[in-house]
Amino acid sequence: DACHLRIHRYCASRAISFCAALLISGGHRNGCTSPSPPLVGCVHLATYMTSHPIIRRLGAVDAPEFVGLVRALAETGGVAGPDDAAAERLVHAALTDSPPFEVRLAEVDGHVVGYMVFFMTYSTFLGKPSLFIEDMFVVGDARGHGVGVALFDAAVAEALARDCCRIDWSAPKRLVGAVAFYRARGARTRDDWHLFRLDGDGLALPR
Repeated sequence: DACHLRIHRYCASRAISFCAALLISGGHRNGCTSPSPPLVGCVHLATYMTSHPIIRRLGAVDAPEFVGLVRALAETGGVAGPDDAAAERLVHAALTDSPPFEVRLAEVDGHVVGYMVFFMTYSTFLGKPSLFIEDMFVVGDARGHGVGVALFDAAVAEALARDCCRIDWSAPKRLVGAVAFYRARGARTRDDWHLFRLDGDGLALPR
């Protein structure tokens, strides 16, 4: 249900990576109906967005908004988001001293309107780190104002600062506008690779 995408700006690679979603355009919704906890200031943001997005790290005070954004992303994709137990694990992992992933929030006029989750991987062929985007999401009424572009640029900046050879992510094929944006930025799809996932009952050792 997703096509594999890769930005390949600085070196060649042959690795494949798994799932993420980057929602920069398309699927626009009127208002915000994400589950509790609510997204602060998410109603008709477009009517008063006056400043450029600020990309910053997640803090403990941001936990409710972070969980709300993750649930909103899941709702947009028509899948189940984290329940309360999963949300507690997610926040704990994000705020621990050695988190397995990093979070960046997009803030406009004091309102958190988007987020990105990424983590580091490594290319054995090239002997360099790589960056994988797990989630990137902007609430509906904040789209079209440069928030998604700012988040994407933050990912590129992180990759360059860490001497990464590439950024990997995947996205639903239905997000035509987002896919066009990725291609314009130099990303390419990997039609010669399959995207695999092992989960549920399949995630078990053979008997």
